[in-house]
Amino acid sequence: MKAMTAPLPPPPRRLSCGADHLMPAPSLETPRQRYGYLPANLMTVLETVGEDTMLRLVAACGGTRLHLGRPPREGGRLAAAVGMDAAWAIYRRFVADSIIAIDVPMMSALLARHRIQRILAMRAAGLTVAEVARQLGMTERGVYAACARARQDAESGIRHLPRLP
Repeated sequence: MKAMTAPLPPPPRRLSCGADHLMPAPSLETPRQRYGYLPANLMTVLETVGEDTMLRLVAACGGTRLHLGRPPREGGRLAAAVGMDAAWAIYRRFVADSIIAIDVPMMSALLARHRIQRILAMRAAGLTVAEVARQLGMTERGVYAACARARQDAESGIRHLPRLP
């Protein structure tokens, strides 16, 4: 007598709202595989508020020390960088561990890869080199160099990270 098994249910369908291109593809990578070395304080931020917010914090406050001696306030550096809700979540998490300052690393290589992605996306959208340079606050030569680097990286198999939010 054969045992009857129920068929597997179909995978859940994702409803499309037309913004699928804005959502990052799911990934099985760990943060260490994705970014290389991440200091413990950034791992804590990543676990607390997520990847997009951690990247916004690095972009806005990289290379500085954020003091958490007082609760976040409107107009403060932390709140301006990540928003009030995320600032409060970060504050509560670090203060619970008696940490009163966060050293935010520059992560310049990561930010450079994200800038190349933005340049490529803007060029793909039809903007001229001059328009891209003006919008990103860089020279036309820098835009050409970034496109050349992306082309070299594509030929050598190096992939770029998803864009910053």
